[in-house]
Amino acid sequence: MDTTDRKEREVKTIRRGFGPGLGNRSVHAMGFAVLLVGGCLGVASCAAEEEGSQAQLDIRTISCPDIASSLSGGTPNNPQAQARLGLLDQQVSNAYDTLSDSAGGTPRGEAEILAEVAELRRRTITELADETGAAPQQKAEMMAMADCTVTHEPAGEEIGVLKGKGGNERRGSGLTRRDYVDITQVTPNTGQQQPNTRQASTGTFTSKCGNNGNDPHINPDNVVISPGERAAAHHQHDYVGNRTTDFRSTVESLRKASTTCSNGDLSTYYAPVVRLLDGRQEDDAKDRGGGLDRNQGTILTPEEFGITFKGNPFGKVNPLPDGMVAVVGDAKAFTNGLKNARASWSCTGFEAVQLRDKYPLCPSGSNVIRTFSFPNCSNGQANSANHRTHTAFSGSNGQCPKGFEPIPQLVMAVSYRIPQGAFYAVDSFPEQLHKPVTDHADFINVMPKSLMQRAVTCINSGTNC
Repeated sequence: MDTTDRKEREVKTIRRGFGPGLGNRSVHAMGFAVLLVGGCLGVASCAAEEEGSQAQLDIRTISCPDIASSLSGGTPNNPQAQARLGLLDQQVSNAYDTLSDSAGGTPRGEAEILAEVAELRRRTITELADETGAAPQQKAEMMAMADCTVTHEPAGEEIGVLKGKGGNERRGSGLTRRDYVDITQVTPNTGQQQPNTRQASTGTFTSKCGNNGNDPHINPDNVVISPGERAAAHHQHDYVGNRTTDFRSTVESLRKASTTCSNGDLSTYYAPVVRLLDGRQEDDAKDRGGGLDRNQGTILTPEEFGITFKGNPFGKVNPLPDGMVAVVGDAKAFTNGLKNARASWSCTGFEAVQLRDKYPLCPSGSNVIRTFSFPNCSNGQANSANHRTHTAFSGSNGQCPKGFEPIPQLVMAVSYRIPQGAFYAVDSFPEQLHKPVTDHADFINVMPKSLMQRAVTCINSGTNC
């Protein structure tokens, strides 16, 4: 696939490992020597260490209230409003670019940058309020969220080297060694599982959908959160299941597509890609979602992309609503806070340790594994305005909130073979600094009804299918 063909497909597929001298092939991390040697990470980090005092620059980012998640009516569905929300994200990204690029040159004052982005946000919020017919009080509440702040992290040795939009090299990715932990030094923290009642549904149902390694399906869209908006995610997503998912997809179009799942499951499953912080450029280096959004490094092919539906310890489960969407985690949790930060990181063989705000460094022979446990209760609706409130998590006793019923719980487990001691990171919005707490995943249920019924029967009968 040449560059022209790729752009005609609107970044439908990103070739993994298309850096200098790598060729067009799927890349597993063990193919690179990106190990910590002499206290630095590969060539890029060693060269950066020679910059001396820049290694201890204060780490700054832009923090702005998330309009979309704060709207009382949820995310609006009309295309004009979606475009305004996308513009708000872009304004924050641009402000972060200005803030971070100023660290290596003539610094612009934080107050000046904040004033500029606040004025742009006020204009866009006004247009958004008009597009959605917001009442005066709601419009006033929206306008109150225009102002942003600059947040600071203590100085530390940043990992990796990123390039700004002008091609100027700047030190670091926003990540430091504090964002990583040797998992062998962490006390198990998962606790005991809720015991099953006599009515529990103890079976499982697995869809085998591959690892997105051959002819990979990767794009910077998020059709669940931002339908109709190309590259709205500001980072790349890895997909398995439905082969056609992009910003234009609908449940109807997904039903007509093919799938990577061996059982005919047409659902779409996706999460941000993970990259080695090795300084290499993929073929998205000059595209949105890639280098233009400061997502750089070798995109890793998962070892496994596990998809399992589980039961409920309190009772039987009901079929998922046809076309139901579900999300877990928060792509903006670093600035939004941890309320919806539910994705976790671990290492194979150490699953009793689940981390949310640290990347694990695994011992030899152990793979990094990300786990996404989706909501397991539904109010019977396929979607809601904010894409969350039609689903819920059961309580500690396994019971669903009032008005909700148990459904099969999707658990996605995505693992990677990474050289011992090498640094890596999840793709993110630029201002979220690739922090592990921003990890997230999305799902659209397009299982044929007969397959969904088989899944429910397996789970409720205690059978592993």
